[in-house]
Amino acid sequence: MTMLEVLVGNLLLYLFMARCYGNSSKMSLVYILSIYYVIISLLGIIVFETGIYENVFAVKNNKSFSIIPYAFCFYCLAALIYPLRTVSFNNISFKEIPYNKTTSLLINLWIVDMVCYMMLKLSQAVMASSIGYGEMYNISAVEGDAIGTFYGDNWLLLKFNNFNVNLYHSFSPFVMCYALYGLISRKIRRSKAFMLIGLILFTQILSALALGSRGNLFFVFWGIAFYFIIFYPHFDRRLKHKSEFVILCLIGIIMVYSIVISFARLEDTSTETPFYSVIRYFGEAFPNLGNLFWGEVARHPYGTRLFPYLFGLTYVEESVQDGYAFWQMFTGVPVLNFKTIYGDLYIEFGEFLPLVIVTFISLLFSLFLGKRKISFWKMALVYWYFDLILQGVFGFNKGGQSNLVIFMAVLIISFIVKIYTSNRSRI
Repeated sequence: MTMLEVLVGNLLLYLFMARCYGNSSKMSLVYILSIYYVIISLLGIIVFETGIYENVFAVKNNKSFSIIPYAFCFYCLAALIYPLRTVSFNNISFKEIPYNKTTSLLINLWIVDMVCYMMLKLSQAVMASSIGYGEMYNISAVEGDAIGTFYGDNWLLLKFNNFNVNLYHSFSPFVMCYALYGLISRKIRRSKAFMLIGLILFTQILSALALGSRGNLFFVFWGIAFYFIIFYPHFDRRLKHKSEFVILCLIGIIMVYSIVISFARLEDTSTETPFYSVIRYFGEAFPNLGNLFWGEVARHPYGTRLFPYLFGLTYVEESVQDGYAFWQMFTGVPVLNFKTIYGDLYIEFGEFLPLVIVTFISLLFSLFLGKRKISFWKMALVYWYFDLILQGVFGFNKGGQSNLVIFMAVLIISFIVKIYTSNRSRI
């Protein structure tokens, strides 16, 4: 099959999934994620057919491409998305949220800490702007020396940042639900709810700008969209208009800064325009799967690349780029490029083991959600799982030591919230 035929077949698979989930509800996580992958699939066709893809990646025109990796990838994503069909406002026990003096005190302490953290990110975003987003991206994503640039020898400031990175990922989902359900049920003032949402939103935007990352900016939108999908149907008319305005402003901010970052990162190259670069960024993953990765892997790391804490260290990189270079030499494929969640696991474990791993994750998450109403304390893990699927277009984003630490933080905070909410009547 030609690459175009494969990509069209791939698009039809996700259109089928979207059609199935859209029959029940258009405002659901499963439907929105399906549409998301329909758009990514369509962009894959566009970048390939317009030559945007081939401006950067060589394509063997005489090669016959296989639909198999795309079918496997579709299975992985469909299996992961399926458990989320039960995640909806009416099936989550938001009434478990304790709106009392103790909770208010905890939230106020979080506000003080988050304001300090946001100011840190603001200073780093200003520094990135003065250095230049292109250079900042090289420092953070290529050289891997963002820590040295931002913190130098200030050990205390670095620890404060690391603590808040973990706290942000583990506690923010609960704060967002506290704020949004408080708005709907009128259990907290609107001004306080908007302040909590704004703190989370602007901290994430500033963090993305500090690293010169278009991808992180993109996930700012989806971080808000997750909650918007769940809560929007229960907003009053005034709140719906305000939330729609915020979403539109957020999209505008992300687009403007994505273009600015793209200009900065492409100022020394003549192969792409900033607009084409952004389109390829979101469209290259599916063409890459069949063109760069399927059938091209020389050796599989079998866990040592994605999960070194489980399977042992094969190599300790001196920089981010050095690590990519090592694993490219080891596997024979450019592991730096976007590869989809199946493609990443295929590089790691071969053709069939990823299907087993994904099936296990999906079944485990289904058991975790259970058949009854979803308890409030599970929301951080639900968001963690949603993020796994969302970023699955690029690869398996939960590997590595730092992601393990974040996952452990999510588990610990979730367990604390479980104990606290179960005993709220005694407080």
